[in-house]
Amino acid sequence: MSAPAQRTFNCGSPVGGPVGTRQTPAEALDYTAVIDPSNADTIASATWSINPTSATVGSPTTNSAASTVLVSGMTVGHSYALIALLTGTSGQIYSGTILINCVAYR
Repeated sequence: MSAPAQRTFNCGSPVGGPVGTRQTPAEALDYTAVIDPSNADTIASATWSINPTSATVGSPTTNSAASTVLVSGMTVGHSYALIALLTGTSGQIYSGTILINCVAYR
């Protein structure tokens, strides 16, 4: 059995684009977003969305360090963009995206 995919990603990171992972239709997995440490900010609130909207994103659990959502209901062969918008206590908005490819098995 392989190690689980990394499902934590930085918002407001100065480097790189979206990261990617895989998920099967039978799985309901947590995804966590954090504000990149180089920003020296903490989370005041979080908004999550997914595209296409056919997958299900649960209500976020958010504290000053991280925001987590449960994602389920995907269709094999589809790719999804899970987007986190984190508002810092500074008022700055940080965005991050993780690309999820739905596969039959992992």
